[in-house]
Amino acid sequence: MPYVDLAFRLTGSKIPVDHGYALYSAISRIVPEIHEAKNVGVHPVRGTYSGNGELMLGDSSRLVVRMETEQIRKLLKFGGKKFGGSCSFSTLPEPNKRKIGFLAKERAARYGRG
Repeated sequence: MPYVDLAFRLTGSKIPVDHGYALYSAISRIVPEIHEAKNVGVHPVRGTYSGNGELMLGDSSRLVVRMETEQIRKLLKFGGKKFGGSCSFSTLPEPNKRKIGFLAKERAARYGRG
């Protein structure tokens, strides 16, 4: 099964360094089916450490979701959404799509992520 990363550009100012659970919770409110999806991965958001346990979002900050190509339509719902709570940011409507290369697929299979 082919995989793809959907990368949504983020707008906002800061998020917590330890944002994994808060991000997953925010995503789950928009797409509740993500709890049942087996082959979906959410990458950590990149940013610049600003102190006090926060990352500043910048031009390269993205919400990146890895999934099987058949799931793209369901997860396009992230586009143009505002995320609240401790992960306060918005996504731009159109994501970039990136095919997963051979080495990334091998790594994902090795660690049970694909």
